[in-house]
Amino acid sequence: HGLGWGGTMIDFGLHFHHCSLSELLVILNGWKEQSFFFHPPFSSPKKGSQEKGTRLEIVRSEPLVNDSLLAYVSQRGISHQIAKKYLEQISFRTNEKEFLAFGFKNNSGGYELRNERFKGSCSPKDSTLIQGDKNSDTLAVFEGMFSFLSYLELQENERIQLQKKSADTDPMFSNTASHFLILNSLAFLEKRREMMELYSKIILYLDRDKAGMEATQKVLHWSEKYNDKSTLYIGHKDLNDYLVHLKKQQLQPEKRKRKGSKRTV
Repeated sequence: HGLGWGGTMIDFGLHFHHCSLSELLVILNGWKEQSFFFHPPFSSPKKGSQEKGTRLEIVRSEPLVNDSLLAYVSQRGISHQIAKKYLEQISFRTNEKEFLAFGFKNNSGGYELRNERFKGSCSPKDSTLIQGDKNSDTLAVFEGMFSFLSYLELQENERIQLQKKSADTDPMFSNTASHFLILNSLAFLEKRREMMELYSKIILYLDRDKAGMEATQKVLHWSEKYNDKSTLYIGHKDLNDYLVHLKKQQLQPEKRKRKGSKRTV
């Protein structure tokens, strides 16, 4: 699910398994009456094993080097340097077929898995806490991995602009937090409340869809420790959408400049 394109379940199966209709029917028959999902229904699998009934198995994890995965990361506005630091290249197997995705590891050893046509996760499902400077008491909270990576990318872009002493640079993301909580699901927001409130300042970068904005308003009533920063990307569904928009804007003057130089030749 969450593939970003339409069609029937049959269309999905043909595309995902790269097979004929007759082969797909055999595969689906092997699933019997179970639902088609990539969120295995178990809480704490043993390392290197899958519990009975699970349809996804992590085969191996390694550094992110695959060209197609890196190209997709670039499409989302994330530099290879940042992606390689926080993402792993994951080979996973389902129904005796092996696939490739990048994975963002959570604190229980599970992964959020993505490639250009697939979005899923491998249990155990959990949030991801990344701790930084011990002297900092500020926590930034994100819904998903791409919002977190976008934040780091925006920080780096600001750092470069500040070094150039750009007159129109208005720092919004620099030096705001050293500790990061990536929920990986809004379902973990309330479950992580006690942990979040160990910090003196909590900055929210949740999505600006209905669920994300409702969650933000709910949390703001919990404590004055919480600060909503999603106003920085009003008009965009999330922080990654905002980053991609900014990068497209940056490319437009360069394209016009190249066109102009061609005319003068």
